[in-house]
Amino acid sequence: MKNYKGFLIDIDGVLLEGDKPIAGAAEALKYLRTRGLPYVLVSGVTRFSKVEIVQRLGGMGFELDENDVANTFSND
Repeated sequence: MKNYKGFLIDIDGVLLEGDKPIAGAAEALKYLRTRGLPYVLVSGVTRFSKVEIVQRLGGMGFELDENDVANTFSND
């Protein structure tokens, strides 16, 4: 992974399957973070703000903050 400068990671279908986390997804993000590999989460779902995404995923065991999520089309 030395050649990668960062990762764009889709939430739907990569981290979540519907409303359930995919096995190992939270651990994969933690691995990237502990290795100092930057990432940004993206989603085609526009009904949630960045805050709501962080809260929603946080309740599923993901350790995130608003800077980990790309801007959405909502007003946040």
